[in-house]
Amino acid sequence: METQSKNIASTEALSKFRFVAADGTHTVTTKAVGATAFAVTSGDDIAWQDDDKPWVIEAGGTITAGDRVTSDANGKATSLTPTTVAHVLTICGVALDAAVSGGFLRVDHLHCG
Repeated sequence: METQSKNIASTEALSKFRFVAADGTHTVTTKAVGATAFAVTSGDDIAWQDDDKPWVIEAGGTITAGDRVTSDANGKATSLTPTTVAHVLTICGVALDAAVSGGFLRVDHLHCG
């Protein structure tokens, strides 16, 4: 897996294959700035997944391919049916695969509008 640098240090322990916020946590309240390739401890540089490819993300619930996904408080993907502008701002991508909680799916973060 290729990794990229975004010059954001983790501010908490981060698990692999999870969304990451601009503040270096898994608590994503807007669109994710990236996804972890490996687990890191607080203060470590984050190993990012390649932004030119779909991200592999752990599911936090049942997701159907084609669902818009957002991040839960642990950086896991969850389905989102946007009903407000605030919801739209939290979309992290579109599920390319189906998954259940604890499984993994690819997320197209490039075309998530």
